[in-house]
Amino acid sequence: MLGTNDPSSRLVEHLSSTSTPYIDPLARVPWDRMERRAFWLPEAAVSLFGWAEFMSLPEDQRRMLSRHEFMHLLVTVQRFETVFIERVSRVMQRPGEPLSHANYRLHMAREHTGHGLMMLELLRRSGLQRSRGYVATHLCRFLARHSSLDSAAFLTVMYAGEEIVNRMFRGLRKNHAGLCPVIDEMVRTHLVDASRHLSHAHDNLENALNAMPRWRMRLMRFVVRRIFREQVNSLFYPPPSVYESAGLYPGEYWAKIARENPHRTRFVQQNVGTTLRPFKKRGLHVS
Repeated sequence: MLGTNDPSSRLVEHLSSTSTPYIDPLARVPWDRMERRAFWLPEAAVSLFGWAEFMSLPEDQRRMLSRHEFMHLLVTVQRFETVFIERVSRVMQRPGEPLSHANYRLHMAREHTGHGLMMLELLRRSGLQRSRGYVATHLCRFLARHSSLDSAAFLTVMYAGEEIVNRMFRGLRKNHAGLCPVIDEMVRTHLVDASRHLSHAHDNLENALNAMPRWRMRLMRFVVRRIFREQVNSLFYPPPSVYESAGLYPGEYWAKIARENPHRTRFVQQNVGTTLRPFKKRGLHVS
């Protein structure tokens, strides 16, 4: 069992203290300022931005797509966070779990639950359909549900999901002029919580990678590449149904345009690049 002098234990104790007191995000969001016709993503963050055919669409339809893409993003993130909550509920029954670590995991579970409640309230007030979310993530889903919470594979899934979304949300906060105030506050709340979650995820991942034998590290290259590819596909490239919800038919056509969109490719690279640092510094060039 880790003692209080262990750096990881000191970190989680600090993170637990900064998670207290807990403020219900539902009470923090200015729901009375809901703007159903506003952009919910900056236009430059919409998957089709920069493509001439999209830019020629009426602005109302471009705004509508931004709303559906943001909702798809939230649903994807929420399903990712739900897996973490499921795993925490199981590990709490494990004997010998250090109290400081168990305590912070419950703080994280509470914050993830708050994110899910915000998303459901936004769905209720917006009248939008709930996206399937988190599609085509077979390996990520398997590892998140079945690998050990202390394994490099599980920690990579958690770290990648938190870090990629966090970087995207930071960009939204920098370019939030004209966004719906409700969305702006939801993003801000998520960023505050994610800053702690990422400190925890990064510390655990570093420890797992440092303890990994060199032969297993070489095998990790394939796993990390697949994890990041699945995360990128799920978060940055909505399925055809999202485009059709915004009135863009056929959805397969617009989904194909998004994948061929050079602006989207650059946007993805900006949001994913630094997340690979823990692996690249160990010689795992997985991009």
